[in-house]
Amino acid sequence: MSIPSDQDPTDEDNEYYRRLRSNLGEGGSEVPGFIPLKHELLQLVKYWVEEDLRGQWWRFTTGWIGRFESNISALACARIGDIKALIGTNEVTKAVEEAQERFKAEQDEYLWEIFVNGDMDQWMAVQEEHDRIIQKSRRET
Repeated sequence: MSIPSDQDPTDEDNEYYRRLRSNLGEGGSEVPGFIPLKHELLQLVKYWVEEDLRGQWWRFTTGWIGRFESNISALACARIGDIKALIGTNEVTKAVEEAQERFKAEQDEYLWEIFVNGDMDQWMAVQEEHDRIIQKSRRET
């Protein structure tokens, strides 16, 4: 996941961001009067990186992507960009890298290498293997 740029969002970006947040229902509402600590903001960066990576990993292993995953990815990017604007690039970059390392540690090393550096043919081979495993599992149950 790349860190959002320092470019200010346009009105169109802000409207899109509001729509993404509204998809979360009450959970997408700001809490007036609450001011998070810097440490808490860095934890939020890690949370959003991992949410985005989960969606990317799902697409990588299955070949499927839905509106939910797309929305989460866009919202993650926006939230991380907001936090970066508040506390700066260096600490956000470190938090992103830590979250990526934690997510990577939970994955198969061979698959991770394809996820990060593989080409489309390698991704498709992973997806086909995933489909075979799912089909076999369904036949056995």
